[in-house]
Amino acid sequence: VPGPGRRFHAHSLGRGDILRAAPSIRVLWPPRVGEPGEAIARRGDNAASLVLEVGEGRGRALLTADADSVVEDVLQATPRPGVLKAGHHGSASSSGVAFARALAPRVALLSCGRHNAYGHPSPLALARLSAAGVRLDRTDRVGTLWYEGSAEGMREVLWREPAMARRADPVSRIGARAP
Repeated sequence: VPGPGRRFHAHSLGRGDILRAAPSIRVLWPPRVGEPGEAIARRGDNAASLVLEVGEGRGRALLTADADSVVEDVLQATPRPGVLKAGHHGSASSSGVAFARALAPRVALLSCGRHNAYGHPSPLALARLSAAGVRLDRTDRVGTLWYEGSAEGMREVLWREPAMARRADPVSRIGARAP
């Protein structure tokens, strides 16, 4: 479906495409022409956002780009990813209640600049994610966030602390932070 990539002569992708086998990178959205959801994806650039599922099992991340709750409502994502990159920088139109509860991610990453002109993340999106029991990590508060996935789960890489950046044991898995 049309999206912002066309302006940059980018190759189009659609639901079901595999970008890489190991680690697995699968396209969950947008749908292909004629598939269910095509009308939603044609609403504009944000609705045609490329949604990717990266990794497998507990070491999986769902990257929702600028998708909003209308896309989330029809997205067929596997529940319980280690990390959800919240849609549209945590805008009021993303991270719907039903989506957050059904997906049940351990952590939601909100990628947004401090004092951005759009007011992201929205207090409404933050409240919905928090109500679903999701830990919130925000770039507007801590800067760059880095996660590493494996069969054992997701690990936050504390790249600002050299001793922790190379740590490979499960002590630094999501849910635990260095002092």
